[in-house]
Amino acid sequence: MEIERRIHTRHPMAIEVNATVKNKCFAGVTKDISKAGLGIFLPVKMTRGDRFAVEVVLSETFHFTGVVVISKRIKWRCYFYGVQFLEVQQETTDAFLQHIEAMGLEINSF
Repeated sequence: MEIERRIHTRHPMAIEVNATVKNKCFAGVTKDISKAGLGIFLPVKMTRGDRFAVEVVLSETFHFTGVVVISKRIKWRCYFYGVQFLEVQQETTDAFLQHIEAMGLEINSF
């Protein structure tokens, strides 16, 4: 049995994102999202510890730096990553959470 280590609840949410990995841009989609990170499907292979830029476009665009904490190959040219946000400014987090709340999720659950 695996022990759950997350501090922040992740909420299922499919949002299109752009990821920049080694100076190349890839389109992806989220599986879930939280205050501290997200689950994302991308067509590029990365390993645990890799850092990359994530752009989340809602009614406003948010930029995050993420680090891969979980890496799984789903099928040929499709990978799932558990990503932890790094170096996020409080103003960015606050604005991001306001947009998430506007999408129908309660900030208190974050």
